[in-house]
Amino acid sequence: MSKSLEQQLAERYQAEGIDPLTNAYCIYKDKIYRTCAGMELLAMRSGLLCGKDAVVFGEQIDTVCPKTGATVNVPTSAIATYYRFCMDKVCKFQSDEVQFFEYAHNDQRWHFEKGFMFLAKIARSCALRHAFPDIFAGTISYEEAQCELGFDHNLSNGNVTPKKCTTTNKSSRTVKSDDSAENTVELPKRDREFASKMVASIFQK
Repeated sequence: MSKSLEQQLAERYQAEGIDPLTNAYCIYKDKIYRTCAGMELLAMRSGLLCGKDAVVFGEQIDTVCPKTGATVNVPTSAIATYYRFCMDKVCKFQSDEVQFFEYAHNDQRWHFEKGFMFLAKIARSCALRHAFPDIFAGTISYEEAQCELGFDHNLSNGNVTPKKCTTTNKSSRTVKSDDSAENTVELPKRDREFASKMVASIFQK
């Protein structure tokens, strides 16, 4: 007899020694997903996570919540940042700039009513995959799973109508380029010499 999802969820919490109150997992459409909080918890247990920055939001706009018809204020985009130890160096990993209207789903009321919290979780999930591909490659968070059908948004259907907001995010967003010193990992001298010889031999051919 197959076990119910609730039983499987309880066993997973027990096997990993995680308190269910952490909401590290959630059930969505008959599947168990690790939440953004659960991903961060696993990253912390790896011993390689060494910090994070506050999520940086883009411009804010007013839009209409499809479920209620109420006007809500949401961020247009967000970027999350984590820091990880790589070869004895602290390296910075950022998410791509996630866009609200690429992820927000018309059927998910909280995507609009708690737009900042929602988009922060999406950005953090992306950033954790960038920082820990050895752990989260191919992992879709619970929050992202809710957006699976949201990529087919037709913004001209009248359900989602962005309009200019009277208040915008005044803080400027600064994102360092990938060639900055703290984003790079310096190879040992022996490896650098080997790489140089390999490149030289290729061009000599």
